[in-house]
Amino acid sequence: MSGPAVLGSPAVSTVLAADRTTGAPPAIAAAGLGLTYRTAGGEVVALTGVDLVIEPGAFVALIGPSGCGKTTLLRLVADLETPTAGSLLVEGLPPREARLARRYGYVFQAPALYPWRTVEANLTLPLEIMGVPKAERSERARRYLKLVDLEGFARNYPWQLSGGMQQRVSIARALSFDPDILLMDEPFGALDALTREQLRIDLEELWLATGKTVLFVTHAIDEAVALADRVVVMGPRPGKIERIVPVPLARPRGLGARRDAAFAAVVEAITKVFLDRGVLHGPGRTRLAGVGRSGGGANARGGSA
Repeated sequence: MSGPAVLGSPAVSTVLAADRTTGAPPAIAAAGLGLTYRTAGGEVVALTGVDLVIEPGAFVALIGPSGCGKTTLLRLVADLETPTAGSLLVEGLPPREARLARRYGYVFQAPALYPWRTVEANLTLPLEIMGVPKAERSERARRYLKLVDLEGFARNYPWQLSGGMQQRVSIARALSFDPDILLMDEPFGALDALTREQLRIDLEELWLATGKTVLFVTHAIDEAVALADRVVVMGPRPGKIERIVPVPLARPRGLGARRDAAFAAVVEAITKVFLDRGVLHGPGRTRLAGVGRSGGGANARGGSA
């Protein structure tokens, strides 16, 4: 079986032209996007030359080593950082206008729930700030708690919930004002493996039910492949896109996705990028000075130190 197609960064102008035929702008469109920090020690290039178009309703994962600019790219989309080069549009709007229009919800790695507020009060906090009437806030809380399988927990407090349940509240809160886009920054990173797997399945079901556009940051190759339509592979700093790898797996993927030959082929394609860029090393690349196979180095073989 042949492996998946591995694409370079798309030409933004070409994809934008294709999108114009549908009459809808891309959910996210970046061209030549970059961010350089100016510090006392000199300039630090966090992100450079990013060309990326994400279609409405797509699920796209960002993966790469620590410090490669994944979260920086997410923060630029969210208007939490300002680019120093290139252009960026969110549903055809500059990021600031998209933020003010509440086009996206942001889910952090930690749930960031207030311990003195109930689950419902945490979930409806954005609606409270927006001035949504109390009756409508309660109705939305019921709707989204049901969507994340937390019916019956509205009156509980965060400290009475497991970590996975708290993260579900965080996702429900991001959905409460019905944004078109979900920006998710390693939302399962602090959870145990079993909880991560269950939330991965839950998130796919949620995405299929809502049709939201999702931009999902992760360090885990298998998680990216299990969730995404496309995996954007980023190299080490300065952050840039190395490859965009399509994921040709049917949905819903469920627990059996990892047994699919196409799953293994996509994982291999992504792993190869990291091997080629020196992010990962094959066996035999690491040597510990003075330590032999028996753990005793030269002395273990009767030699001198």
